[in-house]
Amino acid sequence: IGAVGNSKLFHVDPSGTIRYLVSNAGAPIGMALGPDGKAYVADVLGHVVRRLSWTQAASPDTFVMDKVAGVQGNPAPVPIGWNYMYSQNAPTETNLQGPYGICFDGQGQMIVTLAFANRVVRLEKGDGRLHVLAGTGGSTVSGDGGPALQAEFCLPIGVAVDGFGNVF
Repeated sequence: IGAVGNSKLFHVDPSGTIRYLVSNAGAPIGMALGPDGKAYVADVLGHVVRRLSWTQAASPDTFVMDKVAGVQGNPAPVPIGWNYMYSQNAPTETNLQGPYGICFDGQGQMIVTLAFANRVVRLEKGDGRLHVLAGTGGSTVSGDGGPALQAEFCLPIGVAVDGFGNVF
């Protein structure tokens, strides 16, 4: 459970007990369980995606967050129309603009909506880079029936993938 108001993450176990995990989580808007069994957190205001690792111990000291994508702080804009590869840099050196929604596809690739960039990106397993899946960066709503790379969104926030690989 991400609490934006106090920058904390919480966990509720099957018995209904809630535990505080970490503070200073930024603005944890989107969360998803990855194929590795770890929680991934989209920090919309910190412009990063973090991975939360834990052990079976009950102490909050056993929870660790590490950055998997984004550059902390105010990101530089990515040009409208830049559609193939979001960045030539490694994911942890790439400017994300408001990561919000997060999920994983059947191949274990992370998909993230970038609300402030009006794009959806995928962390490709093959080259380990973020590639634009949909959106030009423009903020009108257009492109229905056309190529996803030519579509425009206004603040995309939610994302999900079905068993066939369709992204919603």
